[in-house]
Amino acid sequence: MTADEVEKRLIRNYSDLADKTVYVQENSSHADHLRSLSEETGTPITLVEVPFESEELIQLVKNGEIDLAVCDEDVALVNSTYYPDIDVKTPLSSVQNLAWGIRRNHSKCF
Repeated sequence: MTADEVEKRLIRNYSDLADKTVYVQENSSHADHLRSLSEETGTPITLVEVPFESEELIQLVKNGEIDLAVCDEDVALVNSTYYPDIDVKTPLSSVQNLAWGIRRNHSKCF
């Protein structure tokens, strides 16, 4: 398969998920987000929530047991160094900032 043929088969935006099965960690924000996107856009996707951590989902993709999984970008990027054949280039939302708030005088910090 040529590089162009491979690129054409990859998921590059949300509409490419139409009629596909996507695996996510159960009760995750990813599941909620995908359900909302599906309802808002009318894009039919089959969402399968599983009791696995993201790393396990990535392993299932790598092994060819499932085709698509959604997880946090940082987890996907780290795992792509171990599994360069997985595709981690498709964002399904805008950038979401994460932050932690900890009292300055909290004695049990790190």
